[in-house]
Amino acid sequence: MSDYINNLTLSLENVISDLADNPSLFLRNPSVDFTRNRKIDFRTLIGITMNSGGSTMAKVNIQLSYMMDTG
Repeated sequence: MSDYINNLTLSLENVISDLADNPSLFLRNPSVDFTRNRKIDFRTLIGITMNSGGSTMAKVNIQLSYMMDTG
């Protein structure tokens, strides 16, 4: 990959990590939202949303379900 793509990927991963480290800033009920261990944690959900490429969430959910079933 080019340096630009590598830098962009690293920047995106850093932003996602920052968001995941402070989820209470983005949740309605921080004491209960994302407290249980689930298939999709906060970090994964934010990453999927940011990397959706303009797709609808329904399409992204279908793709994620397929990846989780086959992976």
